[in-house]
Amino acid sequence: MTNAYIFSHNRIATELSLSARARHYEHYPLVKGNVAPQVLLKSSNRLHKKSQQPAPAGYSLLSLDELLLSGKPVVLVFYSPVVHKADHLHFFKVLQDRLGQHATLIILADPGNSSIRQSADLLGKLNMYVDRHNIISEAFGLHNEQNPLWNWVPGVESDTAFINAFYVISPGKEIVFHHIDYGFTFFSQAQEQRESFIRDVLQKVQTGTSAPLAFATS
Repeated sequence: MTNAYIFSHNRIATELSLSARARHYEHYPLVKGNVAPQVLLKSSNRLHKKSQQPAPAGYSLLSLDELLLSGKPVVLVFYSPVVHKADHLHFFKVLQDRLGQHATLIILADPGNSSIRQSADLLGKLNMYVDRHNIISEAFGLHNEQNPLWNWVPGVESDTAFINAFYVISPGKEIVFHHIDYGFTFFSQAQEQRESFIRDVLQKVQTGTSAPLAFATS
């Protein structure tokens, strides 16, 4: 084995390693097959439109375990857009309508996303919470306080931003579907791509239940 071969082999291996590192920003999110960690949702962290009176601090807690006791999967979305757009909330409303009574949709926004309140009309219809102090996003491996995303992603300026992600969690707390949006490109996709994505989510929700489901088609 020549020195030239060893040098070339090591260079290629290093390039591959750096490429893999850049793809996931040295974050290691939970994926399909993992067990979901505990999630506690404070009613005081729920996002409301400005005309609504927010709940008192610490008013009540809702846990992932409690949500799953219904026997329905939970679709958990981590939402941290580089630039907020109103049509993102419209997408969530479409997803929620398509899921109907067959799954619970929970959306977690990063603490720096106060601009979401500007699109007030849909907030009262969505289960959207702020992930205060990034406790939940860190548990899912989507945020690392020591490695903020502004080091990696152009347009991200907040220390609290986390990677966008979608999870389907079965009643047994197993993650049966994941989509990690490392490039922050999901919301720039065409309508056809988003519709295909919704069908994938609905299919995984169905695999997480014991009976055939009939979903809304529009």
